[in-house]
Amino acid sequence: MAIELTVALVESLAPTADALSDARSIVRSGKLSKPQKTSDASLLWGLVKGSAKEPYKPSVDLGANPERPVMRCTCPSRIHPCKHAVALMLAFAEAKAFAEAEAPKDLLDKREKYVARGGGEDGKGAKAPPKEESPEKRAAREAKAEATKKAAAAKKTVMQAEALDVLEKFLLDLVSTGLGGLSAKSVKAIEEQARRMNDADLRGAHALLRQLIDAAQSSEEPKVKKAAKKRAKSSKHPAEEAEVVDHGASDALAQRHARVALTVTRLWIAVRKGRKVLDGKLEEGDTQSEADAQVESLLGRAWKLPELQERGYWVKDRTLIEVAHEKSDEPVLEMLAHKGYLLDLGDGSVHMEWTGLPYIALRQAAASLRQARSNVLSVSEAALYPGDVVNRRVRWDEKGGALTERPRGAAELAKLRALAKPFDAAVKLFREQLKNPLSPLEAVLLLDVKNVGRAGGALVIEDGAGARMVLRDAPWAFATLDNAEHAFAAFGAGPTAVRLWFDAKERLIYGQPLALFAGDRHVRFGL
Repeated sequence: MAIELTVALVESLAPTADALSDARSIVRSGKLSKPQKTSDASLLWGLVKGSAKEPYKPSVDLGANPERPVMRCTCPSRIHPCKHAVALMLAFAEAKAFAEAEAPKDLLDKREKYVARGGGEDGKGAKAPPKEESPEKRAAREAKAEATKKAAAAKKTVMQAEALDVLEKFLLDLVSTGLGGLSAKSVKAIEEQARRMNDADLRGAHALLRQLIDAAQSSEEPKVKKAAKKRAKSSKHPAEEAEVVDHGASDALAQRHARVALTVTRLWIAVRKGRKVLDGKLEEGDTQSEADAQVESLLGRAWKLPELQERGYWVKDRTLIEVAHEKSDEPVLEMLAHKGYLLDLGDGSVHMEWTGLPYIALRQAAASLRQARSNVLSVSEAALYPGDVVNRRVRWDEKGGALTERPRGAAELAKLRALAKPFDAAVKLFREQLKNPLSPLEAVLLLDVKNVGRAGGALVIEDGAGARMVLRDAPWAFATLDNAEHAFAAFGAGPTAVRLWFDAKERLIYGQPLALFAGDRHVRFGL
């Protein structure tokens, strides 16, 4: 049986902090290429570009020794395991894409020789446990492994706490110099902080810093100025057009400043909440669910299904219909993600099914993302991730038979229509989410749309109670408004999947239509 690799185990196996940091850099920079695994994931191998002409060939055998991985590499390093082997294990533990392949003959031969020697020395010090193990020795070995795991977790906690301290001082310096004109030097300093947060596995802080860089380098203002000046030159009334130039430039600048200010605020709160999570305490006003959500979003600890079940984040016998699906290219995070928004036909909530891949993994043959679903999903049991958000992530065991599918029928569509929410109830849910400054600035819900029209130049939807909502494309998402307007004109109003999103500059909530249910049709507006 193959050893289960976790990030904590990999960190405990790293010989030094520098080796672990170098391994993270190898994974992040794309120097690890062609990562592959056997069908049972007991053998891992790949290539790492190093200082030699030919790439190094690290491999990890997770099936030869039940006590610890057997790690090998063709590099000349005297440190074992080397940073290349640690990088290979780290990539696998972080669920990067590994292509399935037949194991190379030389690795199978080495495993056979290793086992034949009784798990003795394997060139760089790996030892197997004795063939027969008494209950006392087994208990001692398991206790030692648990102690090693706890020590690795404690080491990581210290590293993350130190990184948060550095980030706090950096933010104070950044604010003291003013946010209005972040220079190239400032951006370089932010990039260094982002690298530090990534090395400390502070995913939330790393993502926010990358967003801050994107806001600081925003090209919206120059584009607006250029377009406006071009219009001014061709205008018969330059004096009147000058007003448009100034307005366009100032609006873009205001948008940029709003993004920068909001992101810095979210970073400051991330530092405060991150410290509380590391100390195992609740931030004032937070629920336990929100605190548990921050374990993953801020501190980089990926939940496993058994852990979520043990902590009570578990549901059974749910019937779901996908109301919207979208692909998002996120260059700031260097990630391609697919999101499916699933309506629970029991309580009307909308959950999110998420799959994502970093750009570097897209080159692998095994890279795949969840595509749109058109059937009714019956899920026997699933994890419902923690967090006080509208769209909690849902996930089930793909290989455990938890999911069955069947075509949609009239009964399910009738139930769907009955669950479409009035606007006031939907906005109230979204406002509750926005009370936490670290929550997403968007949420997808199924709205009960009775009328569609234009008012003041904007596309507007209306529910049965007469409440109205202005529709706009969210600036970070694929534009759907034109497609939606054509669909409404062709099929009329009906239950509509809408992204509620918060405009940081205008301090207003808008809706972006994603899909329409018209009769037995499901009309999707986006990708």
